Amino acid sequence: MSGGKTLGTDDAAENLREAVRNRRGRLRLSAEDAAALGDVPLGTWSGIEQGKSKNPKPPTLGGIDVAMRWPPMTAYRVLIGDMSPADAVALPLNRVEPSDDDDHQSAIHELVETMALLGPSERRAVVKFAEQLARAS
Repeated sequence: MSGGKTLGTDDAAENLREAVRNRRGRLRLSAEDAAALGDVPLGTWSGIEQGKSKNPKPPTLGGIDVAMRWPPMTAYRVLIGDMSPADAVALPLNRVEPSDDDDHQSAIHELVETMALLGPSERRAVVKFAEQLARAS
């Protein structure tokens, strides 16, 4: 899927809403359990599932990835239109557990914030590079 969504739009929020609700259903999690797993406030989680959260913060996107057992950056990729909601729902379950390492979390948050400043083609290039690194390790 080509990038084309802009953060802060109804389309972007709808893509994330659809992916999260369908993946949560696949995992058979309540909204409360999913929010707790991702360390995301329930009100924030509910806003995402209602399509009201148009520009979630990096810690929220990371928490969604953890709760939905997605690889890092999946929620962000759905939000920017680089991955369809259906493709995100169909991803294999990620076995990585949430990290308690504050430095690691800070680095991820900084990366997500930096990615938001890039254009669509640059974001796709960074995501492709990260996927290649993950496969190589």
